[in-house]
Amino acid sequence: MTTGLVHLGVRFPPRQLNQTNLINIYGGITMITHDLKTIVKGFAILDCVKSGGIAVYHITVEDGTVYSLDIDLSDKHDVGETATFMSHYDKALILMRWIRRAIDNNELYKIS
Repeated sequence: MTTGLVHLGVRFPPRQLNQTNLINIYGGITMITHDLKTIVKGFAILDCVKSGGIAVYHITVEDGTVYSLDIDLSDKHDVGETATFMSHYDKALILMRWIRRAIDNNELYKIS
């Protein structure tokens, strides 16, 4: 059962947690504005690896728009036992499985 979200002392009940509220709560992050085909033509650069094994890639599309993509490297069923991730991909097509999943789950964020 979802109990809602408390941010800066303000409680948001579950029924009020829609995409617009979450965007406003978390500093104006906006969702994708390009389709999958356009995004995978861009290039990807590894920005950082967060604790817990989350790789953060920044994907830049042809018009200069940048998206942030998180990949959970600790999920061995998803990435495999011997997966090797590069720090730079000339084509984000290599990451298409995770890009598609992020789009479907509203987890691909436009950062510039």
